[in-house]
Amino acid sequence: MERLLQRNRLKPLQITHRQKQCLDLLTRGYSPKEIGSILFISRRTVNYHLFCLLQRFDAKSYPHLVFLLATMDYFNHASNQYQNQVPA
Repeated sequence: MERLLQRNRLKPLQITHRQKQCLDLLTRGYSPKEIGSILFISRRTVNYHLFCLLQRFDAKSYPHLVFLLATMDYFNHASNQYQNQVPA
């Protein structure tokens, strides 16, 4: 795991725009169904995007994925460009 963290810390995260949107909303506590409603895509599509992230970072669950990305300092560099689009 440490090797994965070091390797990914050195290069910028290469995730798709839609994966980033899904991840940002997931970290705010939205379920895949809610994310789909916000982004106007199906729950299955949201799960697909999140599943691709799980595989890419060898994460076992959504909380594990968020933990790995936090240790890679993802959240300090990511912009919150969807903040105004997400209902409070």
